[in-house]
Amino acid sequence: MDDAAFASLTPRERDCLRGVRALKGSGEIARELGIATGTVDAYLGTAKVKLGARDRKHAAMLFAEHEAGLAPQKPTPQNLAYENLGLAAASRHPSWSSAIEGDRLSPNLQDVVLGQRRFGDFPVRTTWSGTFREILEGARPSDLSTTTRGVLILAATVIIGFAFFVVSAGVGALYGLATLLRSLSH
Repeated sequence: MDDAAFASLTPRERDCLRGVRALKGSGEIARELGIATGTVDAYLGTAKVKLGARDRKHAAMLFAEHEAGLAPQKPTPQNLAYENLGLAAASRHPSWSSAIEGDRLSPNLQDVVLGQRRFGDFPVRTTWSGTFREILEGARPSDLSTTTRGVLILAATVIIGFAFFVVSAGVGALYGLATLLRSLSH
């Protein structure tokens, strides 16, 4: 990153970037600096453009690294222990215990790991009856796969449509019956 870009930042833009880096919202930054929230957003927008950042958080990170005298670095991929992935239960899972190698999972479990990260400790669904049982037991929508959610939405739409048809047919039948009774009473 060019030092000229950082030198072009105004003191207020710098203050706003420090506020974002401290995880403060625009309102809180505005109160601290005694300016309007829209002004904070404008300062952050111009700072973002000057630094060529993706968003305000990225601009704040670049500015913090510049202030610390560090050159911005690209994150390097790393192998994380399964506990860091939210998979601490993996060590207790019978089918996984043999596949855990030190602090890593063997590569052949990649799909299962991704499923475990997404679904927490829910078992992998293999049948519709298992899916419906989980729903009845209180599984959250975010615990279901996208396909299962789509099918359930389609099923709910069909059921609601059928219920609407039945109600409207019943109302029509009642109206016809009322018309018939009215014609007989005259």
